[in-house]
Amino acid sequence: MRLFGKLTMVFTVALCVIPAIVGIVLWDKLPDELISSVTADTFEPLDTINKIFGVIIFPLLMVVVTVIAAFVGRHRERFNNVNDKLMYIVTWLPCMMVFTMCGTWYTYSLDLRQVQNDIVFFILGIIFMCIGVSFLKVYRNWRYGYRTPYAMGGENNWRITQTTAGILFIIGGFASCFEGLWFMFNPTEIMTFVVMWVATIVVVLVIPYPVSIIAYHTVPEDAPAKPSKDPEQEKKQSYKKTKISSNSGNSSKGNAGVQAIKAKKKKNQ
Repeated sequence: MRLFGKLTMVFTVALCVIPAIVGIVLWDKLPDELISSVTADTFEPLDTINKIFGVIIFPLLMVVVTVIAAFVGRHRERFNNVNDKLMYIVTWLPCMMVFTMCGTWYTYSLDLRQVQNDIVFFILGIIFMCIGVSFLKVYRNWRYGYRTPYAMGGENNWRITQTTAGILFIIGGFASCFEGLWFMFNPTEIMTFVVMWVATIVVVLVIPYPVSIIAYHTVPEDAPAKPSKDPEQEKKQSYKKTKISSNSGNSSKGNAGVQAIKAKKKKNQ
């Protein structure tokens, strides 16, 4: 998968649109002025934004930014070869901003501060699932993916490592979302939740590394593909061979004739 492939654009645009859909579903419950910031100690509202802007206009603006960044990344040769890493970050940043900002506004406006941490971890689970899906088809490169020295040792090693990491990231994302929803409706000690989430992340990040080592030492590499034969090129080569052989035959006949003339002259002398 290219860094700016269709799958990347679909995911980033979908992530920008999902908070808007949630806001539309909760439209009647949300106040006309969404609370955008509160005090740290008493959670008193400090600032507000218009509901139409927070629910509809802001996500749509981020969709436009995402599409433009993805388009520039796909055709960066037309834009003086802009840095692809920068454009890839710009492609994913808007959807993260929409999830974070809209989630915060909805939480404050609906007075859901007691489940704010659960909502954050639910959003992180979605982010992990998106990363896992992108790992499944990313090509071997030095910019993005679960990169280890062993994974970079060959195409087969890279594919096995990315598939393992992608599946684990998706499972870890589902687990994080489930934990967020479960503790949202079943309050418990925050440390219990943190320990479970950290354990999930450690498993997701650590397991692919030994898998890449095992693949490096056990999985054989594919033989390099033979270049396909071009019919036109074969015709040219056969024509050259025929021409060379005919020229060599003519030259040998010419040499024999010259030698016969020289022998006749010597005999007459």
